[in-house]
Amino acid sequence: MRRRNALIPLLLGIALYLLPGTALEAGTLVVIGGRQETQNEKVYKAMLDAVGGAEKARIAIIPAASATPTESGNLYISDFLLYGVTAEQCRLYPVAVVDDDGTDDIDESTWRDGAWDEALAEDARERNLFFFTGGDQARIMTCLVADDGTESPLLRNIRSALAASDDVVVAGTSAGAAIMSDPMLTGGDPILWISKGPDYLASQDEGGLAQGLGFMEETISDQHLLARGRLARLIVACLENEAGHDRGIGVDENTAFIVKGDDLSVVGETGAFIVDTSRARWKREGDYMGVVGVRVHYLDDGDGFDLATGEARPAPGKSLIKEPAYGERPLETDLFSAYTFLDMVTKGLVDSSADSCKGISFSVAIEEGRPQAGSGIRWTFRKGTDTVGYKGTERSDFPLSPGGEHPHLDSYCPYTALNVIVDIVPFAVSVQ
Repeated sequence: MRRRNALIPLLLGIALYLLPGTALEAGTLVVIGGRQETQNEKVYKAMLDAVGGAEKARIAIIPAASATPTESGNLYISDFLLYGVTAEQCRLYPVAVVDDDGTDDIDESTWRDGAWDEALAEDARERNLFFFTGGDQARIMTCLVADDGTESPLLRNIRSALAASDDVVVAGTSAGAAIMSDPMLTGGDPILWISKGPDYLASQDEGGLAQGLGFMEETISDQHLLARGRLARLIVACLENEAGHDRGIGVDENTAFIVKGDDLSVVGETGAFIVDTSRARWKREGDYMGVVGVRVHYLDDGDGFDLATGEARPAPGKSLIKEPAYGERPLETDLFSAYTFLDMVTKGLVDSSADSCKGISFSVAIEEGRPQAGSGIRWTFRKGTDTVGYKGTERSDFPLSPGGEHPHLDSYCPYTALNVIVDIVPFAVSVQ
């Protein structure tokens, strides 16, 4: 059989807009934003705690997304061993499409049909923690779902286990996080995602939206969100998807959001954005499309959120911001650089005396070494009547990375930002 190539109401007196629940029946989802570090005890402990502790874990590593499936899978097994799991409790599932150059005695490309092996599917009945590695999310779909939409026996048994038991976890990092939703995000240029709007989504042969596994219902997931400036594509995906999902959750690197029923919590190095487009609308500006009225919430380590009621739970140690520490922020001219969106929403808005924070980004074509006309987008993060922020003290355990160094940040101050309104307006760029 040929496989698929697929792509509150109340918070301390503050009302938050109600959001649909996830309808996750029994188990737990752990959605990790990529660059998962061995030293990140919080995320590994969250996975193991959800199955009843390290001694009860029976782990299946699914390396289908990886270009080095054996190496990648074994690295994650090694990580779990550091947190109290034994080798006998782990199994690397032979499910992949790419041969690992580092294994001369194994051709992992022959694992393409592994998910259709009945013995492997039967083994899944004995597992309670299924972990999808990073790589290319399309490879996961190729392995687990047929061209006609038929699900492999392995995938069916994973779904059955997740639905049947409170003590089952499905986890994934990077590409393994992308497949948690259906549809799933696969790519796209951040400026074109906005300025071209629905037409851009419709024209994507590779990139844009594609079929995912949909473990998390009524929500679109994204990863590497802050490090790679992916807020734009998540917003547009929530506005334009055939399933009608108007909520997205984008998590940063070395960080996870955990979904148990309608309860969401965040653990790890930084945080996650919740995007709500239920009251947003497209706005045409000449030849380009803009978006107004998007609502976003930012949660970080220790924060919680009820996806059914919209009730947020700032982490212990955070206080409501009553006296902002910052004034008006200058116009941001590098919107999609790492962690710019976080700074704008926190220091630039909820911890600022200003009512709004703005930034621009644009691109132009280069022909014969000369810049030509192009397009740009202007972002405005603004306060509404119910916008609030909470702040903690600078974290002493940051970063959760090897050598004590973060790829982009020197320090990190915890924030929670609720009910921030986002307007995104495109503009034409001319070169004189």
